[in-house]
Amino acid sequence: MSNKLNRIDYTQVGLTSKNSFKLIKQGVVGADNGTIAAVVGDHSGSVHCFTLRPDSSNIDTVFKTLPGPNAKISCIEVINSSNSGGSPKILVAFGSSVIRGYNKKGKQFFGLELNNLTEPIKCLKMRWPNEIFISGHYIYNNYVITE
Repeated sequence: MSNKLNRIDYTQVGLTSKNSFKLIKQGVVGADNGTIAAVVGDHSGSVHCFTLRPDSSNIDTVFKTLPGPNAKISCIEVINSSNSGGSPKILVAFGSSVIRGYNKKGKQFFGLELNNLTEPIKCLKMRWPNEIFISGHYIYNNYVITE
């Protein structure tokens, strides 16, 4: 059996890295009419969060950040936990030294600069609210945030 697939272009972004596209909310038919929320980051440093309804061929932009110099986004992580205050949190890794957190409306709530990493961040996980796990090709780091 062969299926025919059709391509639909919803938006255009710049060049992206692996792990730079994440679903914030998967659509559940009936509960919210199947609306999907997603976030994508590109090599210019722009983060684009959008929603897509199944009955529409257009996306609704929730927020889009401005590009920055030397701000290649290497990884995005979404935290959908009741421990995080109920609303999803978006963590974005820029290259090998900066991690920023955005809420679902695009306001930055978290910023972390790391000076001791020698390779780009390839994977990022967070145990809300104070522990971050970071890995590159060869090195794994665990940070506990104390204020």
